[in-house]
Amino acid sequence: MLALYALVLGEAGLRCESEALWLQWPDMKDGFLEIVSGRNEHRTKSGKSRRVPLSPRLAAALRSHAAQFRLGGGPWIFSHGHGEKAAGNRIQKMRASFRAAAMRAGLPTGFHAHDLRHRAITLLVEAGVSPTDVQAFAGHADIAMTMGYFHAMGQHVARIREVWNSGQSLQRITGN
Repeated sequence: MLALYALVLGEAGLRCESEALWLQWPDMKDGFLEIVSGRNEHRTKSGKSRRVPLSPRLAAALRSHAAQFRLGGGPWIFSHGHGEKAAGNRIQKMRASFRAAAMRAGLPTGFHAHDLRHRAITLLVEAGVSPTDVQAFAGHADIAMTMGYFHAMGQHVARIREVWNSGQSLQRITGN
């Protein structure tokens, strides 16, 4: 489940606990993830819902996860497993598990799950995707936040690129 979480953050660019952990099975449709704001008293940071395209690798991982956990597991993609005290309930935090996996993978001490979101957005910027398309993908309420990625092609982006290029850290976390 942690590997899927890392893929969702790194390829769909979702926010950690406020978006990824609120995904439900019906949110996966037609090659997209629906990030829904206003459902179950939950609101995304921007207050807006959006659709994010699934990469082939993420789509395959979600299908595999669905085959194992969807039936009888409740509506949540990230839910507690069968036989656990809270089976079927939404997992609310994965921060400690992610941090432990990052340490085992030998990632830098300051590496956080949110860096995976930055990775996804940075890759779009570097690929030449327009600022408005990146804004829609990231769910930024203000274009100024998105433009920070276009203007930050310096130290911050260099650090993220160094982490990703040095040891394929997403593969080290996910095992894929």
